[in-house]
Amino acid sequence: MKEPFFTPAAMHDLADIYEYLAKDNESAAVRLLARLFQGAES
Repeated sequence: MKEPFFTPAAMHDLADIYEYLAKDNESAAVRLLARLFQGAES
């Protein structure tokens, strides 16, 4: 299966989302990004 490709802008947005969520709950931010990446792979 081919690896998903994220544009630099998309990666920047994901990093911003992670940083915002991690301020209150880092484990939730990690879980969210993991789910997003897993969904992109399927």
